[in-house]
Amino acid sequence: ALAAGIDVELPTGDAYLAPLAERIRAGLADESLVDRAVLRVLDEKEELGLLDATFDAPPTEIDLDTPAHRDVARRLAEESVVLLTSDGTLPLAGGDRT
Repeated sequence: ALAAGIDVELPTGDAYLAPLAERIRAGLADESLVDRAVLRVLDEKEELGLLDATFDAPPTEIDLDTPAHRDVARRLAEESVVLLTSDGTLPLAGGDRT
């Protein structure tokens, strides 16, 4: 269908999507067919003004180790420990068990 010029299957992808994906995975269809179809659809949408005129630039730096992230990780670790049985293996002190 893509080779014949059907760039978009509407209203759903029920007829062509799964078979196309299988053919691409099996090496029976070239992924560039999909790339070209997507490019044609995006070009049309841009011509019609359907795409956002601006977009946020990607951040130049991402800090994945912030104090807030560390706090969440610590709390998750503390709150996710579950003792299923106590056979004396763990030296748990008596007292408050909350």
